[in-house]
Amino acid sequence: MENTGITYPFSPAHTGFTDLRTALGDWSVSIAEGNTDYIPLEDTLPGLKRYYNGWQNGDLIIIGGRHGAGKTSLILDILKATSIDHDIPSLCIVPQSKSSSILLRLIRKYSDQYGGNSPEALQYIAENVNLSRCPLYIDDTPRLDITRLSAFIQEWMETYGIRIVAIDPFQSITESTYFTHNPIQGSNYITRELKSIARELDIPILVTSGLDNCPSKHRASKLPTLDDLSLTGSAVYDADLIIIMHRPQYTNGSETFEPTQCQFIIPKNRHGPTGEFAMTFSQTTLSFHEPRSPFIDTETL
Repeated sequence: MENTGITYPFSPAHTGFTDLRTALGDWSVSIAEGNTDYIPLEDTLPGLKRYYNGWQNGDLIIIGGRHGAGKTSLILDILKATSIDHDIPSLCIVPQSKSSSILLRLIRKYSDQYGGNSPEALQYIAENVNLSRCPLYIDDTPRLDITRLSAFIQEWMETYGIRIVAIDPFQSITESTYFTHNPIQGSNYITRELKSIARELDIPILVTSGLDNCPSKHRASKLPTLDDLSLTGSAVYDADLIIIMHRPQYTNGSETFEPTQCQFIIPKNRHGPTGEFAMTFSQTTLSFHEPRSPFIDTETL
């Protein structure tokens, strides 16, 4: 081996070893060929582009929000962009929903273009929008055990070429082996396993999570923080990116806020800065869009 002045504590064949010089060369070639380790965000979350390049292989992404914030709608917006708009095989795991209801929500996302939400319009969308050929796969198995999840996803990857996985919600994942009588330790174990699965299979995994029902009475601001995540614990350390959705009208009980306003807070980002951005929510299509007006002033919420 050429003497580079670097002392290797183990053989270069050791698992996980990377020669920076070789890695930089491989990375440069991959970029030139258009091959990246992430799935572009496209136009799903334009505000997120300032903080995060795309859904990166090996990442665990947690999307938190209170009941009614639109977590499932956001997940479906993301999967619509990846699978329907860009032909990237995607897997949506929804143990608490039926696949038929997920399909209906996807169809509704086209309702603005095809005459609203009447039964006739939805039927027209189902028959004329080319959803049947898109590589989106939905699994609504009611019970999802973390001990079998890795093999389950790997089978989907080998069969259908899955490149991104979304699980909605996190709380639907069960752990029945070690921590039956300790929910907190069980939750921590599940997030560690999810991160390991993302790394081992080299795919991004997105999961949704609820927030505590009420923010702390001792906080002046009603904006949710990491402490409000129902997963607080090792999830904060295991996740690569955490996005918290905030709908002020649900928190403050005030009619002064438009029902379409939604603030996205990024309290943790392993790949860049933290920050905030705003989106608007369409009650008709159940989709998020970039706001036409300036961003919401979070100091006044």
